[in-house]
Amino acid sequence: MKSFEKYLPLCQKVVEDYERDHPHWRIEVLFSLIRWSLRSLKHYIEDVHDPEITWASPLVELHFPIEWNWKVKLTDNLARGGHIFGKFTNKNTATKELAIKTLSETMARQFNAMTLAELTNWAWFEKRNSYFLPIFPHEFDCRRLARSPVECDPIRPAILYGPAFGRVTPHSKRPARRVV
Repeated sequence: MKSFEKYLPLCQKVVEDYERDHPHWRIEVLFSLIRWSLRSLKHYIEDVHDPEITWASPLVELHFPIEWNWKVKLTDNLARGGHIFGKFTNKNTATKELAIKTLSETMARQFNAMTLAELTNWAWFEKRNSYFLPIFPHEFDCRRLARSPVECDPIRPAILYGPAFGRVTPHSKRPARRVV
């Protein structure tokens, strides 16, 4: 039996059990992500090599990368591809301790990704070469919100940069871009 065949059903069962036992898991994960974000912000503020980010101007853009499987074909009404939360290999499941570590990391990535997806109403940035392309749910497409392409210009930044901790407008200074 391949590691994938053995551990994927186990991972799915553990996730289902956790969600049942922790009905407010999204709040728990959200607080965990906020703690991670604040630790990252503190790191960038205290980094002497980047004078732009200070306690007086504590703006930083944090990225949360998620692997995507581009090989999966489009089926029914599901999007092409899918999240890759973890990989089960003979190497990372060779011992009980390694298997538990791999399952734990996979579960954490899945909960983080699902919480962020729900928090952003399933909007994300797709990285293509060195550019980030914003992807929005259909209902947030600015062409549908505006009556003309000219009206779309002031709407697009509000969608792209949306609300953050504090008020960010299309005219606000954009934070330094950081990929973590």
